[in-house]
Order: sequence, then C-alpha cells, then structure tokens
Amino acid sequence: MIKLVGAILVIGTSTLIGFLMAERLNERSRLLRLLLRLLNIIKTEIGYHSGLLTEVFQKAAQLINDPKLTLSLAKIAQNIGFGSDYNITELWEGFINEKTMTALIKDDRAVLKELGVYLGSTDRQDQVARIEGARAGLQLNLEAADLERVKGVRLYRYFGFAVGAVLVCLLV
Repeated sequence: MIKLVGAILVIGTSTLIGFLMAERLNERSRLLRLLLRLLNIIKTEIGYHSGLLTEVFQKAAQLINDPKLTLSLAKIAQNIGFGSDYNITELWEGFINEKTMTALIKDDRAVLKELGVYLGSTDRQDQVARIEGARAGLQLNLEAADLERVKGVRLYRYFGFAVGAVLVCLLV
C-alpha cells in the first residue's frame, strides 16, 4: 500500500512539473502578445496624440486587459511626473524585470531594454521608429515562441509523466 501511494506521488509530482514547464511556454506567448499590444498603444499615443509620457502610460494602463500589467503601467505613469526622482529608463527596466515578466527570455528583455533608452529622450519620430523596431523584434520572438510552444507543450506534459513512470519502475 505504501509503495502504491509513493508511486502515485512520484508520477503525480513529475506530471505536475511537466505541466508547469508547459505553462511557462504558454505564458511567454501570451505575454509577448500583450507587450506587442502595449507597444502599439504607446506608438499611437506618442505618434498621433503626442502626449506626455505620463498620459501615454495612463492610457496604456486603461487599455491593456491584464490586471498585473495594468498595475505596473499605472505605477510607471505615477512615477514619471514632473519633479519625480525616477527617469523613464529606470522605470522601464523595473517594468521589464518585474515578477510578472518571468516568462520572458533574455532576447525578449534585450529588445524591451533597448527601447527603454529612447522613450522620452528623443524626438517623437525617433521614438515611433524605435517602437516599431522593438515591435518587429518582439514579433519575431513571438513567432519563435509559438513554434516552441506548439512543439514543447505536449512534449513537456508527456515527458513529465514518462519520467515519473520510469522512476517508479526503477524504484519498485
């Protein structure tokens, strides 16, 4: 009886680990799609409405349909007002490195980090061009993430179960 319970726990745990790894792939694709939408909103606000960055991030916080990103964007909008001790580059890097962005890989972060250097520090046309460049980079990363997700999700799920089954066979 103890062996059966142990076998179920080992298989269940390894299967859960496989599902968690698969979910990370799904989360990266979802997050990249949200970031592409965010960059579209920022580009539109800077390019056509030419508002202050505070207004741009407030508008983005209203339009993004993700509660975690909404809080992060609202925090940026609140902290970049006149007389603030923060600059937009620091706030943007803090946004990229938040706990909600853990699914992003190094390449995704590099594209976003490069954009943060130009936000608010160059003229409107240059910012729009830099945002468009970042969008192109994230779009390529999204395509790669989707391919990886299609291949990896099923693999991780089955592999998690298989590893648990093999461990049980070896231990019994």
